[in-house]
Amino acid sequence: MAPSLSQGPQQNLTTRQYLTPLMHQSLTVLTLSAAALSQHLKDVVCANPLLSYHEGRLPLTSNADLNWIPANDGQTLADKLLEQARLTSLDARTRSGLLTLVTALDDAGYLRQPLAELQAECGVPATCLDAALDQLQQFDPAGVGARDLCECLWLQAVRWNDFDAVATAILAEGQLGILATPEQWGQLSYTKAELERALTAIRRLDPAPGHQFAGNAGTLYVTPDLLWTDDEQLVVATEQLPQLTFDQAYYDSLLAAADQATKRYLRQQREQYRQLDNSLQQRQETLSLIGSFLANHQREYLQTLDAAHLRPLCMQSCAAALGLAVSTVSRAVASKTLLVRGHYILLRTLFARPVTAEISATTIQSKIAALIADEDPAERLSDAAICVRLGADGVQISRRTVMKYRRAAGFGNAYQR
Repeated sequence: MAPSLSQGPQQNLTTRQYLTPLMHQSLTVLTLSAAALSQHLKDVVCANPLLSYHEGRLPLTSNADLNWIPANDGQTLADKLLEQARLTSLDARTRSGLLTLVTALDDAGYLRQPLAELQAECGVPATCLDAALDQLQQFDPAGVGARDLCECLWLQAVRWNDFDAVATAILAEGQLGILATPEQWGQLSYTKAELERALTAIRRLDPAPGHQFAGNAGTLYVTPDLLWTDDEQLVVATEQLPQLTFDQAYYDSLLAAADQATKRYLRQQREQYRQLDNSLQQRQETLSLIGSFLANHQREYLQTLDAAHLRPLCMQSCAAALGLAVSTVSRAVASKTLLVRGHYILLRTLFARPVTAEISATTIQSKIAALIADEDPAERLSDAAICVRLGADGVQISRRTVMKYRRAAGFGNAYQR
C-alpha cells in the first residue's frame, strides 16, 4: 500500500538569540574609531534637538607619522558597497547578511573572519551569509570580499575580458604560491613562456582593492583612540573624543507646556541620550581594560617601536585575561589607533600572531627584512640560507615558514630580487 501524503501546519520550538536595540548600539559604538564615532555623534545631534556636540581637542604632534594612511576621494569602502546594495534587489535576510559581511571587511577589502564565526556572533543563518557573500563578491571594486589573496585576484581576473587563461586557471586552482616561485614551475603543466605571461598578467591586478577607499579627502586629521603616556601607560584619549551634553533645562521647559504626543517624543529623545551615554561609557571602559593589558604585554615594543620586540599575542589570550568575549576584543580593536611619541600605530599591530611561544610573525618578518637589506646584491640569500641565519640567531623555523613570512613582508625570492 502506497504511503499517503498530506499537508498541514506544524509547530516547531526553536531558541534563537537576538540583539536588543541597546546591545546593537553598544556594539556599534565600540566598533567605531574616534573619527567615525565623531561623525556618528554629529548625526545623532542633528536628529535630537536636546543634544549639543562639542569637538574633542586634537593632540599636539608636530612629527606625526602618517605614511600608513593612503588618500582617496572621501568615499569609504562601506559607503561604496552599501550604495550598490541599495540598488540591488535582495530579500531581507540576504540584505542583513550582506550588512554583516560589509562591517566585517578589513581595510584592504578582505573577509578575514570565518563565516561560521560571523554566523555564531550575529545569528544570521549560514545560508544567508553564503548568498550574501556571493552577492558581495560581485560588487565593485573587483576582488572585495575575498578570503585570501588568491581568491581576490581570481575575482578580478574573471571580470577582465580576454584575461590570460593560464593565469585564471592557476588562480582558480589556488596555485599562486607555485607561480610566484620559478623554482617550483615544474609542478605546473604549462610551458615557461605561458607561466611568464601569466605572472605578468597577474601583476596588473590589485592585491588590496579596498585601499583605494581608505582615509578621507582633503586635510586629514587622525584622532587617536589611545595614548601612550609619559609614565608608560596606554590610556583612552578622552580629551580627543567628542562630548555630548543634554539640555535638561530646555527639556523641562518644553515638557511643562507639551501635549501628550510631544511629551512622548521628548522622553524618547532623553532615553536615546541615556542609552548612547551608557554605550560611550562602556566603550571607554572596554578600551581602558584592553589598553592596560597591552601596555603590560607589549611594553618593550611601545618603548622602542621596534617590530622585533613585538611579543606574540592573540585576541583569545587577551579576552581570557580580561574576562571578555573574543568578539568584544575584536570589535574594540577594529580601526583603532594609538599615539606613541608622535607616531600613529594601528592598535591591531599589538596583536602579533604567534609562530612559536617566544616569537611573533611580525618579529620574524622584521628579522627577514633586516637580513635581505644587508645581503650581497651579487649573491642574494635563498630561503634556505635565511633559515640557517635565523637558526643561528635562535629562531628555529622551517624553510617553508621562511618563504611564507618573506612573502608577507613584501619580498620576492632570491631570483626575483
